[in-house]
Amino acid sequence: MKSIFALILICVIFMDLEYVLFRDRSVVELTTDAWIFAACVTALVIMHLTRRMDVSYVVFACMMIPVFMFELWIAGNKHGALYTFAIFSIWTIAAVGPKASIPMFIVCVAVVIISVAIEPYLPRMRTEFAMTASNPEGWLFHNPQKEPIGRDEALTFLFGLSILYAGMYSAQSALNQANRRIEHLLVNVLPPSIAARLTERDEHDFLDGGATIADAHDEATILFADIVGFTEISSKIPPDEVVALLDRIFGTFDDLAELYEVEKIKTIGDAYMAVCGLPEPNTHHAVNIMEMAIAMLDAVSRIRTESGSQIHLRIGINTGPVVAGIIGRRRFLYDLWGDAVNTASRMESHGEADTIQVGRNTYEALKDAYEFRALGNIKVKGKGLLPAWQLIGRRRIAPLEGGDAAAI
Repeated sequence: MKSIFALILICVIFMDLEYVLFRDRSVVELTTDAWIFAACVTALVIMHLTRRMDVSYVVFACMMIPVFMFELWIAGNKHGALYTFAIFSIWTIAAVGPKASIPMFIVCVAVVIISVAIEPYLPRMRTEFAMTASNPEGWLFHNPQKEPIGRDEALTFLFGLSILYAGMYSAQSALNQANRRIEHLLVNVLPPSIAARLTERDEHDFLDGGATIADAHDEATILFADIVGFTEISSKIPPDEVVALLDRIFGTFDDLAELYEVEKIKTIGDAYMAVCGLPEPNTHHAVNIMEMAIAMLDAVSRIRTESGSQIHLRIGINTGPVVAGIIGRRRFLYDLWGDAVNTASRMESHGEADTIQVGRNTYEALKDAYEFRALGNIKVKGKGLLPAWQLIGRRRIAPLEGGDAAAI
């Protein structure tokens, strides 16, 4: 839209120059041409500096409406000057939005009505500044080339403008509402900052693989949680109850993730994956993840199946450098890669029910604030022997992001 508006401004500049260079223009007309040229250049400069079409367009319209108002009084509807106000009204909808366009529509309608009303009463003025070959006597408001705006013409124009404006207003409102729904869905699938970067991509990027996003992060803390024995649980209850149970559990986890400024990555079956420290930096990422993990165990302890069975959770946590981003061309998913991610997954899979097991990096980051039991080296498939620690409890109140303290 910005490119189209800029192209229109450039075309108007060239048309203006053509009038100045190749047509017989009076001083009054040349002054009008100069003002139009200045309005176009000003709008282009503002859009270049601010990168905002709405600001640029409003400035342009405010400079141009008085010019065309004066043009109507001098030349009437010559060359369709009247319909310029229809263009202003419709373009304002796209430039600043439907609701914000209403004042401009009212102004344009008012200008036309005022011009039609006062045109018969404009003074018969002659000035040398209005003299041209086609207007040798220099009539300002009653020159021989003037095409007055008749009452019927004005009524037809205003009726047509109202219908066109109402249609465009409705269409743009529906489009904006659809875009808001899409944005809402997108930020529920991807982190807001990643969603914003993705929406800025050109549509051809998605076909050419250009939608790939990959960011290296020096340090983040990853959490994996798995419902222990869920396969057995799900075999004893109807499918709809399985889904309802998972939705209740994971919905609770989502609320906790928002509370502790943790980014949910995905769910895989009955497993839940989250991270803190990306895509937005968080200096307390390890503490926030640990507090969320403790809250998850507490929340699950209060959840029962319809038959009254207790839900048990196994959690693994690790800290370290990761690569995060989006790959592929369809059904985009924000994901993490790296040894720290694999270790966190292994901490979970080799842990015990209702416990939180952490790797060395997380232990080193939290050992002053939390008490752990050393498990020694555990044999991990694909990783060999890895040291692991099991959380016992808090040593003291742990600070969270923003200076708040973790609840004990």
